Amino acid sequence: MRNRIIDIARGLCIIFVCVFHIVYTPENSLPYNFINSGVWLSIPFFFVLSGYLYKPSRHNIIYRIKSILIPSVKYSFILLVVGGIYCAVFHSYTFRGWLVDVLLTYLRPEFSLDLITLDVPHWNLLLYDIISPVWFIWTMVWTLPVFYALVGYTSKSIRNLVLCCVLLLITSILLYDYSSYFSWSLTLVPVYAAVMFCGSYCANTGVFERIVASRNYMLALIAAAVHFMMFLLCGSPRAFMNELGTIGKWSVIAFFVQTFIGSYALILFCVFLADYKYISDFIEFVGINSLLFMLAHRSFGVVFSDIMGTYIKSGDYWTLDNVTVEIFVKSLTVLVLSLISCSIFIMIKDKK
Repeated sequence: MRNRIIDIARGLCIIFVCVFHIVYTPENSLPYNFINSGVWLSIPFFFVLSGYLYKPSRHNIIYRIKSILIPSVKYSFILLVVGGIYCAVFHSYTFRGWLVDVLLTYLRPEFSLDLITLDVPHWNLLLYDIISPVWFIWTMVWTLPVFYALVGYTSKSIRNLVLCCVLLLITSILLYDYSSYFSWSLTLVPVYAAVMFCGSYCANTGVFERIVASRNYMLALIAAAVHFMMFLLCGSPRAFMNELGTIGKWSVIAFFVQTFIGSYALILFCVFLADYKYISDFIEFVGINSLLFMLAHRSFGVVFSDIMGTYIKSGDYWTLDNVTVEIFVKSLTVLVLSLISCSIFIMIKDKK
């Protein structure tokens, strides 16, 4: 049986990611920092949920990895083929250009730059704008074996949990100095594994249920403010590059701590949202289909931004010196059209 509050929380996190990837706001403005601080929470929150939803009766790592990889490969292939056809028709895309672009950008340079030495200006190709979630998927795949190996040791003993988390965070701090030797997805594994262990422990001790029952919205506002200030003082949304913050090695600790401060605020905000039916129903729908929204929102966004003739965040245009009202409104329109298109795509899929 699905938990409505969790699905709303998952949906809200994905919407933060969609906004972060598509909507332009003036750099270092309040909206800009608010969106980025939301992403700084959204990414680790999925690992909290992954640990929280773990069931010892379903202790099957192969099934868990397949449940992530198979739909990711399936729908990524569909989106890349359709995107390639669109680029071929409207932008004189060649098969070679499509193939190189997929390998160098969609699969991300962390995996493929050492394998491909072709001098191709892939940063200027349209498919690059489909910001790939591959790093997130691979991080989850690498984190799961660590989690499954130690979850029995940490799930019922606070002493074992603390010991394991300390060792993992120390490992993350060490990797901070040597991150250039590893892919982006690997350097984040220890800190995300620690987050998952804490999520599992929370499930066993009923922490989530107590937070929901408390409805302490004042404390949630304070937690949200603390999370936002932590982001401003030492955070970075570029978690996929292991750029967790601006305070060096201590960024790992700050990132870990803010995850649970922000999660407290997020859960109670979702409890509040649940009383507003139509808004919460849509966010819940996004949460139930979070993987597909994550995979598809940029693909649709690229097409709509191309049709409208506006910038879309990526490559040379990730930030703009002058975000005009027109650019903001157009990017917001692209976001809405992208979310609608993802919803239609999912409904068509479900009917088949």
